[in-house]
Amino acid sequence: MISIEEALELVLAHLPAKRMEEIDFQSSLGRVLAERVIATGNAPVRLKCVGEIRAGGGLVLRIGPGEAAAIMTGAPVPEGADAVQIVELTERSGDGQYVVIQKPVSLGANIAPMGCEARAGETVLEAGRCVGPAEIAVLATFGASRVKVYARPRVALIATGDELVEVEDTPRPGQIRNSNAYSLSGQLRLMGLEPEYLGIARDEKGELRRLMLDGLQRDVLILTGGVSMGEYDLVKEVFEELGLQILFTRVAMKPGKPTVFARKGGKLVFGLPGNPVSTFVSFENFVRPALGRICGFARTELPRIKGDLLSEMKQKPGRTAFLPAWVEWEEDHWSIEPLPWKGSADIIGFSRSNAAVIFPGSRDCLRRGEIVEAMLLPDFVLRSRGSA
Repeated sequence: MISIEEALELVLAHLPAKRMEEIDFQSSLGRVLAERVIATGNAPVRLKCVGEIRAGGGLVLRIGPGEAAAIMTGAPVPEGADAVQIVELTERSGDGQYVVIQKPVSLGANIAPMGCEARAGETVLEAGRCVGPAEIAVLATFGASRVKVYARPRVALIATGDELVEVEDTPRPGQIRNSNAYSLSGQLRLMGLEPEYLGIARDEKGELRRLMLDGLQRDVLILTGGVSMGEYDLVKEVFEELGLQILFTRVAMKPGKPTVFARKGGKLVFGLPGNPVSTFVSFENFVRPALGRICGFARTELPRIKGDLLSEMKQKPGRTAFLPAWVEWEEDHWSIEPLPWKGSADIIGFSRSNAAVIFPGSRDCLRRGEIVEAMLLPDFVLRSRGSA
């Protein structure tokens, strides 16, 4: 059994090289730029009109001494003009031929000189920048209708176990509905990835092998279930038959101890535990960092905060635990309230949290009022807003 830090180091050391692709700039939202974007130096065309300059059209007008013209927001300032006064501080004559400037205006006031944001040839977006709405506007401003971004990996999901039935089916005695594939799909979609769900692999080597061969056609394959001590031999046998290099099989983490990581060439395979909270926690600690880096992100782990623990917590030492909690910002500090739950199968209890307290494996007790660390969940903002 290895530590979380050692396991993550192994995962990150075996990532495939990032790939680039060129896409329409409007499709780049949430993607990472693979090359810088530079200012092209294009400026709006100056157009003339008699006494009025409109944004996007009209005639170019020259302003001489003692002259003025109405100008609309966003229009090019005409030659000869040295300041713009806001309309609220002006008054036009009845026939519109004259304007009174009611208050003095300083030289250059209310004028944005061409090139003040960026000069031609200047970098406006660095490679490695995540594209948000503001970056979309920058791309549009400089005519970057096609951009190069890091390609997203193709991800396949397989659930395993004879006990599983699909959501629309009624479980018989000894059966449960498959939830892990859908929680994983949600976690992946929050990262901007659309996984391919390949179905349920029964506890039979031939079927597991068939589905895994299909999954290995993608860049990353995630299996859930079938990796605990009682079940791992079957998965291990299929892994070895398919020529996978197994890099670790157990991690000193609670929940999520029986987490498996393997690779075949540039393909990554994660075997996550079957209990739903274990699956969730293992994904966030190992799969998210791997996929995020493949997508070009420099920092991919979930944010962590430190705050005041509001209730005492106890555990058997030996493994680092991730336990459900509710965190809130209160004036000048974070408060962290542990939540009751019934273990790694209790997804209902875990669903009430917006964070997970990180309980060090070397400790058996965290006391009330102690400063502890918590990992914010991927949908922290949505959870914390609550409902109206």
